[in-house]
Amino acid sequence: NTTIYVLDESKFGSTTESAIIFQLDLPGAHHGVAYTIDKQHMLHSLPTPERVARETNSSLPSHFRVIDFEGNTLHPMNDTDNKDSHCTGYHGSGKLDGSYALACDDEHAGMLVVDFDDSMAAENAYSSRYLPYPTDAKFESHRTGTIVSHSGADILVSDFANRNDGSFHIMGFHPSQSAIETPQVFTLPARHCLFGFEQSEGEYVYIMTPEDGTLHVLEYDGNHWDVVVQKAIIPGMSACSEVVATIGVNQVFVAHVASKKLYVANVYSGDDHAHRGLRRRELEGEDGVHIDVFSNDLPFFAERIVVAGLTKDAACEKHPTLEEPGDDSAAVMAAPMMRAMAFGVAALAIAMM
Repeated sequence: NTTIYVLDESKFGSTTESAIIFQLDLPGAHHGVAYTIDKQHMLHSLPTPERVARETNSSLPSHFRVIDFEGNTLHPMNDTDNKDSHCTGYHGSGKLDGSYALACDDEHAGMLVVDFDDSMAAENAYSSRYLPYPTDAKFESHRTGTIVSHSGADILVSDFANRNDGSFHIMGFHPSQSAIETPQVFTLPARHCLFGFEQSEGEYVYIMTPEDGTLHVLEYDGNHWDVVVQKAIIPGMSACSEVVATIGVNQVFVAHVASKKLYVANVYSGDDHAHRGLRRRELEGEDGVHIDVFSNDLPFFAERIVVAGLTKDAACEKHPTLEEPGDDSAAVMAAPMMRAMAFGVAALAIAMM
């Protein structure tokens, strides 16, 4: 079965109050999603009737609904004859500006967008509509399976692929669109190993593809993609299964498992003075965006890698007593895995096998 919990994080660690403010039990386990929309409403998926009856092995849902925390349905989405009201083969979602994009399969040929208008009464505040995938013939049988967002970005970014014919892309869009156009799709040379927004400002999207671990830095300009810079960071790499990777603050961290080596790609602009101590040479006269790669041996085989960080400005705002790192600080001169400290506060965690 499926259980959805809504938690109040202010009560985490309390010995007198439960952090659970709402619980919903559903028949049938499924690979679904749940969003709290405000303090009273929730959008969530429902297992298919076939899944509940154990007549299918697929755990992907197609039905959704918005409910209040008393269990009342405010907006059902279960009409399989209406693309505005269901999402076949759901996998992946994102939220932007009061809209929720739910990625559907290639049969559905688009997304289900749920809109929330907080100026309306609850019973009229929700609507849903079909957002078609690009209709260019070369995108036949493509679908999105993962959507990423960033608080500083005005678009959602998703993968867009037909794995059967080896066609892989990245797509930028806003849920308010009536359709997604071909220029919003960027074609990749191979399936991505990693993609997402740079953590601090969300200005760039970082993508890594397997051939020599190439890092692509992209910028979404209006309704199309521009390649800002790209660089091979792991010589000899040929498959995503060789590495574990994550995106940090102006950086990408990649652990090559077999060689027990950590690679750090620093992405910087020519006028970024914060990197001068990091690179230990002047950048004056260098324009544009660049990538420097550092490597360091690991004493173990990496299984997972996670980085968390704040930009220098954000760190100083949240922690005004924090000393700002200078060019000669230990943080800047530290081992490659700690280079994110040059921009603020960061922590890197690598799980061993």
